[in-house]
Amino acid sequence: MNSKKLLLHFTLILFSFIVLSCDSDNTDTPDNQTTTFMTAEINGVSYDNMKPFGYPSLQSATEVYTLIGQPGKFLRLEGNQTINNNNVTIELFIEEQNWNVGTYDLIAGRNVNIDGSNSVTITISDGSNVLYSANDNGGIMKIDDFDLVNKRIKGTFSFPYNSEPTNGTPENFEVTNGYFDFPLDDPEF
Repeated sequence: MNSKKLLLHFTLILFSFIVLSCDSDNTDTPDNQTTTFMTAEINGVSYDNMKPFGYPSLQSATEVYTLIGQPGKFLRLEGNQTINNNNVTIELFIEEQNWNVGTYDLIAGRNVNIDGSNSVTITISDGSNVLYSANDNGGIMKIDDFDLVNKRIKGTFSFPYNSEPTNGTPENFEVTNGYFDFPLDDPEF
C-alpha cells in the first residue's frame, strides 16, 4: 500500500511539473505579434525589419502629435534599421484629415499642420554624417487600411531622395516598395 501512495505522489508531482513548465502558444499576446512595422527598398538595398527607434522599451509603435498654435493632429510612423553601418530612419507624418483609406501626396520635411500636407523624412547616417534627405519632388503614400476597431494602419509609399555631399553634386535616388503595417497603439486611438 505504501508503494501505491508513493507512486501516486510521484505521478502528481511529475504531472504538476510538466504542466507548469509548458510554454503558452497564445498568439494574441503583443510579444508574439510582428515587430517589423515598415519595409522599403532604398538605393537597391532591402530594409525588411524597420521599426521605431527604441521600440518597445522607449516608445509605442505610433505617436500622435499636436503642434502648439496649429489646428489638427498628425500621426507619426517611424521605421529604423541599420545595415552595413548605415542607419536608416524613415518618418511618415499623416495629417488627421487623412486618417482613412486613400492615396496621398508626400512632401519632403516636417511640414505638418502647416498646409494640410502629409510629409516624409529619410535620414541615412554612417554613424557620423547624415548622407541623404528627402527632396522636394515629393512622393506617394497609399493607406490601404485604417481600422479603428482592430487598431491597425497599413499601406505603401515611395518617394525620391538625394545625397547631401560635403562637396560635389547631390545624387538623386528613390525609395521604392515601401510598406507599413503599424498598430494604432497611441492613447489617441
